[in-house]
Amino acid sequence: MFVLIEYYFNFIPYMVNRVSPIIVFITAILITVNMSKHSEITAMLTSGVTFFRFLRPYALAGLLLSGVVFVMVGWIIPMSAKIKVPFEVKYISSEFYFDAVDVHFKINDSIYVYLERYNNRTKKGNKFTIEKIIDGNLLEKLMADEIVWDDQINKWSIKNYTIHTFHKDKHFVWNGNRLDTIPSIYPKDFESKFHFYDMLTIPEITEFIEEYREKNIVTIQRYEHEKYERFLYPFSILIMTIMGVLVSMGKSRGSNSIKIVLGFFLSFVYIVLALVMGSISESGLVSPWLTALLPTSLFLVITLVMLFILKR
Repeated sequence: MFVLIEYYFNFIPYMVNRVSPIIVFITAILITVNMSKHSEITAMLTSGVTFFRFLRPYALAGLLLSGVVFVMVGWIIPMSAKIKVPFEVKYISSEFYFDAVDVHFKINDSIYVYLERYNNRTKKGNKFTIEKIIDGNLLEKLMADEIVWDDQINKWSIKNYTIHTFHKDKHFVWNGNRLDTIPSIYPKDFESKFHFYDMLTIPEITEFIEEYREKNIVTIQRYEHEKYERFLYPFSILIMTIMGVLVSMGKSRGSNSIKIVLGFFLSFVYIVLALVMGSISESGLVSPWLTALLPTSLFLVITLVMLFILKR
């Protein structure tokens, strides 16, 4: 019962969203085929109703469903993922270890940080360096053997450190055993990011991208893809609605079952293509905007070509 409530109940919105192109496509086919079987479409077109006027109710229904999907992918699904994903991390995926070495990242335009290693279980980092550089000039550099996160005070304890400051031609050095400070990095930055983008609403993912754009801890290309896809994916519902109508009205003499199979196939191709593009975006070799745009734009072109052929 716990698994049913904790996991599968929050898995439902994700699955409904993923299969929504198939549901919309097949529904449009069934409605149009049923109208065609009763000669309703022929009667409308011969009475003077234009083809685009005939498509208007489908387009309006597609726009309405697109709005619903936009709310789902932007807010509802991320809220359910905040329960689903931690469950998967705890019970399904293997334990996460931050294994990157020689980690360089940027806090802001003048502060740069280096860590040789970081242990996310003990919240300890080795060979820590933080530099302040302005206009290409090194003004201050702190080096330490170890940094440890103190949960009681929510600060880093920097141990056995040396601070170098540079002012014109002068160089000052002093050492210390412990320094408590809060640079703009936190243990959460080194924790598992397993499907973390699924848990972020559109405002949250926008804020996350801006926060980590300059840092080198997290590869933000996947998050940028996710953001773009959430704006483009709802349009697939409208496209699939129109495509379903065009498939149903084609001049093919095949049975209705063939049209339904074709609908399943095209919808499945779209879903797989969207998932593949999401994986490709993580490599950073292709623009996140392009990986998000490709599935929707490809099916838009197919729909426009089908519309042109059918009109002829």
